[in-house]
Amino acid sequence: MKIAIVDDDLAIRELIKSHLKKQGNHCQTFATAIEFLTAVDKNNYDLIITDISMPQITGLELLYWLKHYHPSTPTIVMTAYPSVDIESISKAGGATIFIKKPFSLKNLERSIRLLFSKKLAGHISGLEISDCLQVISCSSDERFFKLQGNEPDSSIFMSLKNSEIVRLQYLEKGLVKKIGEQVFEAIPHIYKGTVTLTELPQHEQDEKDNGTRLPVASVNLLLAQYQDENQKNTLNAQVVYVSGQHAGVPLLQQILKNMGFEITTNPVWSDLNILWEPNLADVHILNPTKIPTVVCSEKETKNLFQSTDISDIVEVNFKDIKDWKQYMERFKSLRVTGVFEDISIFDLIQLTAQSRLSRSFEIKNILEQQTGRLCFLRGQLIEAFYEDEIGESALSKCLQIRVGTIHEMPYEEPATKSLQEASETRLLMNAFKPSLLENSFIEKIDHLLAAK
Repeated sequence: MKIAIVDDDLAIRELIKSHLKKQGNHCQTFATAIEFLTAVDKNNYDLIITDISMPQITGLELLYWLKHYHPSTPTIVMTAYPSVDIESISKAGGATIFIKKPFSLKNLERSIRLLFSKKLAGHISGLEISDCLQVISCSSDERFFKLQGNEPDSSIFMSLKNSEIVRLQYLEKGLVKKIGEQVFEAIPHIYKGTVTLTELPQHEQDEKDNGTRLPVASVNLLLAQYQDENQKNTLNAQVVYVSGQHAGVPLLQQILKNMGFEITTNPVWSDLNILWEPNLADVHILNPTKIPTVVCSEKETKNLFQSTDISDIVEVNFKDIKDWKQYMERFKSLRVTGVFEDISIFDLIQLTAQSRLSRSFEIKNILEQQTGRLCFLRGQLIEAFYEDEIGESALSKCLQIRVGTIHEMPYEEPATKSLQEASETRLLMNAFKPSLLENSFIEKIDHLLAAK
């Protein structure tokens, strides 16, 4: 691991360097922040350790500059003058770990080991294959993606390295059947499965070109094309309203729930309405609606809908539950369950927004021993919690979590919905937008660098 150590105290610099080198790390030391800044763009550091109290450019100013230009690089901040304000400002500036001097080298080593042991890990259900691939391909990290299909015995492998797809393969019973662009032809044949997302394994990093290299931009275009074409052939309904006088309605609701659909009692929230042997009251509950409505009845239903404003009606003639199941399976969007060992909160929000499902996620910050929670209603982020904070400030804190766990929970409507009216794009932009304080630090350092 390549580590930069920035401290104006020679003894501290050399002590940390000597200890970390014994662990097999490559360390570079800098007496001032300006020395470090002249070298940072030429080196791809895995970790930056910096003191706060330094001449010309302080550690705090350096932190905010790094947050702006190198946001993915973890930082450890040291200070001999700790305070609650300094610690909170440091963490707001992107500090991953805050250490008070004097400190034990063993504790520093333990913090680094924890920092790199894993990032955010969790279990997420109800994902579309193409959405998973899109999030991975847009990442700047080296990642390994595996989809193991349940039926048929099939799998998809994708490896991302240096912003390039170095492996994209579709396998059946362990044999490679398709590579590169051809893989997208196989996606519709995998109806369900398990996704695993991890850091790129060593054997994948060392693997030579196997003829499946693709630029990320090409993969994203292929994904967009696949999604456009697939959307025409899928119902893309995740929330379903089921009503009617047929005795099989409760059983149909349970079967659709088992298939992964969310069943709602309010047709306003549905993506699809199902009426099985409806009467006039069932129809009036829906009226008016532009949501697709599937109607199944042995009787003539024309009179029921004559004076209504229900525009998109599909009539079917099913005899039993089996017919319904086949119909819904055929048009249901592809959904998989994901085990993610390396994911950001930003990725989580993007994936959940695409899924259009209602659920909550508990997020544990292992480094700080603190907990947050994100609540989504049909894929829309409606509330965020972090310790005693709520709303945008809580979301900002959640987005800063680098090491922790994600636990998917059944959806429970929060008492407040402060984020419901805001667009997720604006919320995320605000969370990452530099403050006036940050801008002043960045401008100061940029000016000093320009004068060098």
